[in-house]
This record gives sequence, structure tokens and C-alpha cells, in this order.
Amino acid sequence: MRVLSLFLVLALTGCSSSDNGGTPMLGGDVNGTMGEISFRPGYGIAYEDANGFRVQLSEAPINCSEYLGADKSAGAGMYSRITLPNAATGTYDNAGAENAQIVSENHLTFVKRSIFSTGAKVVLTTVNAERVEGTITHASKSGETAWSLNGSFQVTRCAK
Repeated sequence: MRVLSLFLVLALTGCSSSDNGGTPMLGGDVNGTMGEISFRPGYGIAYEDANGFRVQLSEAPINCSEYLGADKSAGAGMYSRITLPNAATGTYDNAGAENAQIVSENHLTFVKRSIFSTGAKVVLTTVNAERVEGTITHASKSGETAWSLNGSFQVTRCAK
């Protein structure tokens, strides 16, 4: 398993989605940890991009227009992003998983820390035009920082 730890400082001035009318998770009990931080996402979406099919879960409001991504804004909070090769039901034994901490300080929103690794076990039980359901089991360590993402999720699927 390859573990990559990224410590990014990406200033996104004026880009906070804390009042964006986020899309709540439809169900599930997924929870995560990153070092000393524990979190339970309340918002979730699934979408396709140049890197594959992704499920994004967050404490902060996200929707199909505003989420943590290369050209999308994100508010302060903990985020998890699961990357799969395609949008199909089945078991994926080597999925990518990432936890990121976004903070807001002095009118700037930036990634304080982000950890990505492969080796997550993801089982997608439902994938259709409206929603995605599944489970993830993953625990890893990057340097001294242990992190995990475990449980079930049901999220809205964004239109292509």
C-alpha cells in the first residue's frame, strides 16, 4: 500500500460554502478519524471527474455545485473523499481514500492537512442516477498520524 501525505496551504480567499444549502447524507453511519480529530459526516455526494468516480463526505455543507475539488469551493470542516475506477456496484479492494481538514482563519479558507492512501475496501450496493449506497473499511497511518474511515453511506449522485 502506498501512503502519500500532503500538507497543503491553498488559500481560497472569499470561497466559503458554509451557507451553500448542503446536500445531507441520505443515510448511513460512516465516521472517520485523523490524528486526534474524530468526525461524522452529515453531508455527502457522488460525482464523476477526470480522476474517476468519487464519493465525498463532509461535516461542512457540500452539494453538487460546491465541494472539495480542484475548481470547487469548500467551507471549514473535515472532508473524506473516496476514489473508485468506475460507477458500478461491486467490491473494490484497493480504492483510494483521503481525509482533509479545511480551516478558516483571517478570512482565508485553506487545507490545513490532507492524507491520501490506497487500500480501502469499498462495497457499492446501489449505484443509480439518483443515489449511491455502500460501505467503506479503511485504516492507515502517515508518519505519526493515524487515520480511518469506516461505516455505511447513502448519498445523492450528481448529474454528469
